[in-house]
Amino acid sequence: MAIRVSGAQKRYGDHVALDIAELEIPSGRVVGLLGENGAGKSTLIDLIAGVSSPTRGHIETASSKIGWCSQRLVIDWFVSGWMNVWLGACLAGLSGSQAKEATDRAITQAGLDDAKLDSTPEVLSGGQQQRLMIARTFAMNPDIYLLDEPTVGLDIGNLERFTQRVREVRADGATVIVSSHEFEAVEDLIDDVIFLAGGRVTFFGSRRDFTDTFVTREVIRVVVDRPVDREELGEIPGCSMEVDGTAVVIDAPRGTDFAAVLSCLPADADVREYARQPVGLRQAVKWASQ
Repeated sequence: MAIRVSGAQKRYGDHVALDIAELEIPSGRVVGLLGENGAGKSTLIDLIAGVSSPTRGHIETASSKIGWCSQRLVIDWFVSGWMNVWLGACLAGLSGSQAKEATDRAITQAGLDDAKLDSTPEVLSGGQQQRLMIARTFAMNPDIYLLDEPTVGLDIGNLERFTQRVREVRADGATVIVSSHEFEAVEDLIDDVIFLAGGRVTFFGSRRDFTDTFVTREVIRVVVDRPVDREELGEIPGCSMEVDGTAVVIDAPRGTDFAAVLSCLPADADVREYARQPVGLRQAVKWASQ
């Protein structure tokens, strides 16, 4: 077990930001921390990182080697960009030569080779500053990664570098907790989902179980060989339909049978295309938030 949360609560005055009775996060998994703004995601990450203390309760980690990448800019503005990464590695316990090697490797993996890292960080763009924090976290080579909105500002190339690095550290046995609102960016990375609502855990389980639990409907698009009118279509229980020329868009219960869809089409209309909208985290989060 990498992380255990027991009766942890975080209050700000009368406001309860987080209230978790029990939560155990296994080792060697990538866990998506999901929920709407204000649900308590950053609060939980900060508590696990130790940069904030619970009002009551306990949080235990199997290792003290924790790498924290905040959604806020946490950068030393008085030393060079390269030194920011190197200091992180040194503070994590790496020796001088190990820290230098880890720093150079992390900078390359973050796509910062061409950045002005011999200067202080204010010369970097916002996206480069974000990648600087990511590089520092990976240079620390921790057992537990806490990544709070790490994909914000990453272009396609840098996003691919980031996801590849996460896969590598998971393969090495690290535990990764990542919060994000860019669901498509992290969906393929996530093994498990913790969903927070109002500071409480309302779901913890596999990503597949999360989508199966909360995504109860799907969109089916059928294209036929001639324009059709809504009046020509039959009915499918529990479904609504819209027509756009030759396309029929059906909002249906998830798993609606293809034969049922065909039965509602005009007998003289041949199907040219048939597609079901992919079901993913975005749809699941939408339904879980309601």
